[in-house]
Amino acid sequence: NYPELEYLNIEFHDHIYDVNKIIDIFKKCDVLVHSSNIETWGFTVTEALSTGLPVIASNVGGLKDQVRGYNVLDIDNCVDNQYNLEEANGFLFEKNNIKQLSDTLKYMINNREEKIIMGENAKRYALNNYGLKKHMDNFIVICNEIISKQKTLRN
Repeated sequence: NYPELEYLNIEFHDHIYDVNKIIDIFKKCDVLVHSSNIETWGFTVTEALSTGLPVIASNVGGLKDQVRGYNVLDIDNCVDNQYNLEEANGFLFEKNNIKQLSDTLKYMINNREEKIIMGENAKRYALNNYGLKKHMDNFIVICNEIISKQKTLRN
């Protein structure tokens, strides 16, 4: 479907449940493309970000909540790509917009240094937003709020 990209080493995968195989695949990758038309969250994106992979994802559901799209003016850019290079961890493209997907893939291929920076941003972003400690801290806050409300209701 993408004749201009045939010379590249691109792999397409269906569902993979073996964690070690997922890690091995991510280690071989330069970027993860997630091109869903509908997606509630997209754990694949969370996993890729946590391993330092920049992500190119369709601008739908929870994907747009995870990917901080790089705003590059000289490509067909999704309107939600609003981040500079110091903050971006990938690109968003409008669902079914093959030109945006193709342009962002070509950009990542031709701008290796920026891809590396986005990968570093991806890992940092995942650690700061999806790490176990952050979730546990938030869980403790919620539990304390519930306890406090219960005490107030009893009095």
